[in-house]
Amino acid sequence: MSFHAARLRAPEWALGIASLALLVVLFALHWYGGANGWQSLTVLGPLTALVAVLGLAVWALQATQSAPALPVVLVVVELALGLILVVALIVRVAIDPPKLGAYLGLVLAVLVELAAYASLRHDGVAEADAPRRIETFPL
Repeated sequence: MSFHAARLRAPEWALGIASLALLVVLFALHWYGGANGWQSLTVLGPLTALVAVLGLAVWALQATQSAPALPVVLVVVELALGLILVVALIVRVAIDPPKLGAYLGLVLAVLVELAAYASLRHDGVAEADAPRRIETFPL
């Protein structure tokens, strides 16, 4: 189980970068009042962290697994939780206008969702990991 950057396609790179940025924005920027996203969002803070960590896990599994099974399973979970997060953040931003951190968090959550969808649409066995020509014997 070694890391191969060649297995990562553009959607996985986008997913990894957006997920990492979402984690940074969650903890580093003010979302509501003087609190960061983790402190100001009781339920959505942990959900945001979970979605970001899942995105990083998809990125890591895509680079370390020769078969697409594990990354696909995590992408499906990522898509479901990410959709819940995006809808909830849209509602929260519409109800209570936040500071810059929440707007960036919403944009990054949408990017994570789009990158996860693009990753799922392109999943398959990488060319380097594909089975070689199968040897056959004439009867």
